[in-house]
Amino acid sequence: MMQSTPLLIIGAGSLAKDIADLTKDIPGINIVGFVIDQPPFERGMKLMGLPIYWIDEISEFDSSHKAICALARMKKFEIINKIKSYNIEFIQFNHPSSRISSSSIIGEGVVINSGVQIATSSILGNFVYVNRGALIGHDTTIGDLTVISPGVNIAGNVSIGKKTYVGMGTIITERVSVGEGCFICAGSLVTRDLPDHVKVIGAPARIIERDIGDF
Repeated sequence: MMQSTPLLIIGAGSLAKDIADLTKDIPGINIVGFVIDQPPFERGMKLMGLPIYWIDEISEFDSSHKAICALARMKKFEIINKIKSYNIEFIQFNHPSSRISSSSIIGEGVVINSGVQIATSSILGNFVYVNRGALIGHDTTIGDLTVISPGVNIAGNVSIGKKTYVGMGTIITERVSVGEGCFICAGSLVTRDLPDHVKVIGAPARIIERDIGDF
């Protein structure tokens, strides 16, 4: 009989609920509860019938417990590091309906939702989140803590810096370089390189804000 893995979902928003639902498609996972580090949630509350733990409560769990990050905000590395301090390992989560090339490299704590396609020789950094139906072309590199929203289409030989948010339905054409800490609004068409820390919108995408901070 397969031994189940006790899993903590970090977060308690809509993304956390989505990931909890997706885990039902993978045998051997037992969700223990959700972990939060800020209001409006409080100790003793429940979500989807499962307990919500404040982050300091997980010190009671041993290292057999694993974690999955369900936070879209770019500052999530703070709670990730706190979870690690309790000797709880983050798993890679790859939904079985997605196809990831065996030649691609997937980092620690990466979450890949349903219907995703990742082509040959691509690299995803640590704690990247790829939402449903996204397409990632060959030889593309995506930096740590970046979020790829539903229906994004990224061509081959693209580079995306860390802590960048790529909005729903965005298209990024071949050989484009996107800087760190960028925010690409939904439906944008990115055909030219983008510097660090800019917000862009439109088709073709244009810069509407510079020197943006983490979000």
